[in-house]
Amino acid sequence: MKTEALPLWRLGPVSALMAALSGAAMGLSFYPQGLYPMAWVGLVPLFAALHGKSLRQSLRLSLIFGIVYSGILNFYIAVTVFRARVWFPYAQWQAILVTAGAYGGAVLICSFWYVLFGALHRGVRRLGGRECSAFGVATLWTGIEFFRSLGPFGYTWGDVGYTQVPWTGGLRVAATVGSFGLSFLIVWFNAALSEALTQSVRPVWRALQSVCITGVLLWLMARGTEFSVRREASQRFGAVRLVQPGFSNFVKLDASSYRRNLADQVALSYSRADTPALVVWPETAILEPLKSRTETFDQVSELARKLRSHLIVGALDEDDRGKQYNAAFAISPTGRMSGVYHKRRLVPFGEYVPMSEKWKFMRFFSFREREFSSGEESRLLPGPFGPVGVAICFESTFPGYARELTRQGAKALVVLTNDEWMARTPAPALHLAMSQMRAAENRRMVLRATNSGISAVIDERGRVVHSLPQGKSGTVEGKAVGRSDRSIYTTVGEWWLLGCVLGLLWTLLKTAEVPADTARRTAGMASF
Repeated sequence: MKTEALPLWRLGPVSALMAALSGAAMGLSFYPQGLYPMAWVGLVPLFAALHGKSLRQSLRLSLIFGIVYSGILNFYIAVTVFRARVWFPYAQWQAILVTAGAYGGAVLICSFWYVLFGALHRGVRRLGGRECSAFGVATLWTGIEFFRSLGPFGYTWGDVGYTQVPWTGGLRVAATVGSFGLSFLIVWFNAALSEALTQSVRPVWRALQSVCITGVLLWLMARGTEFSVRREASQRFGAVRLVQPGFSNFVKLDASSYRRNLADQVALSYSRADTPALVVWPETAILEPLKSRTETFDQVSELARKLRSHLIVGALDEDDRGKQYNAAFAISPTGRMSGVYHKRRLVPFGEYVPMSEKWKFMRFFSFREREFSSGEESRLLPGPFGPVGVAICFESTFPGYARELTRQGAKALVVLTNDEWMARTPAPALHLAMSQMRAAENRRMVLRATNSGISAVIDERGRVVHSLPQGKSGTVEGKAVGRSDRSIYTTVGEWWLLGCVLGLLWTLLKTAEVPADTARRTAGMASF
């Protein structure tokens, strides 16, 4: 009896290598940015390796992919934790152990979501009575990305849609379906190519069909962007100055250098003869509660009066109950405080320790002497071209925050952050890319002021117009536009994702109602 040769992608060691290769390809497609086209084929090895595997094998392959992928993207966590050792009484070997534990734990937690995908991918395929369609794979992957962004531990770092920020066409599509929509299209294309390679019937035709359908979808969504741009809109213009002091965190947090650092930021604000309509300082530019420090507030107030400019500055705030907030203050051209916003989405273990009130031992993992409290509501700040929406650091990585601010009436968006913790890793470039995506999604200019780079003026199409690189001290000068129109994404949000999930459920239910042999004959017509 002649036995059929086992396909290459079904061999154990080869499958593991394919999963690891897929993780490396996807991780590298984020940076350097010139490799972004690799995302459109980077998942093909993983999907081919999962073809025909048991549940246990699928879990193992997904875990391998997740460890490699998350390990590349989250290396900045190891750098951040190791650099923070100077504030703790750790010996060198203890710092290495703490760093390895934090980095390894973060990678494993992120990998869990890809293991979940591997388990559900197989379940969806079995329920459907055949290999899961490209539509089902893309819906499942994107749905997991969306749910991963929710809750106190929400995290969007590594969502595949951000790989396409260097591509102008991808940013245009984001105005219609957002970053999750880009993720869906990328995963759908990868899954369709994988199906073409693993199916014995007309693989070339299936591949060409996938390319054509993806191209049509991208074109239609880009046309939707043009529709949103042509709507009637009022616009107001103004010059902006973004201050980037270039301090290291060791200098910034040194109490003996505090007054000198503050004077340096004031001097940078005066660095040019022309008068901007808006001056923006980075996150925690003032490391004390601004309301209760008369001397510091007088300096900032005098700056706004002399420049006759609006000023948005990152500082601390404290309420009557003693709670401390990471805040953004607006100072009017008359020198009066005109608004304050408290950061709502805090960094777990960086700005607060989850469950520390219930479990006292959790405070061992705190990186600061005192925790921040979370703000209770979104709030627009006054600006020279209308209300301005502010996102502080971590908040800029979540699509819902910028969309909420835009729907409330923000004419432009301001991002305050301190990426110096990430040092010279590629992470600050990815963080900047997320701000570019927020601009493209909502058709709003983003003014991004950072402590040590990359500060940038980003136009409403997501393109960086002016910027200052990492490690430099100076200002970014540019013209800002306050807009009042809305993109399709701002108007309807994640409408397409809900439709995809409902479509997948309907297809699976219809398939489950008929015998397995009938399902195999009709599934090709039910999927796309």
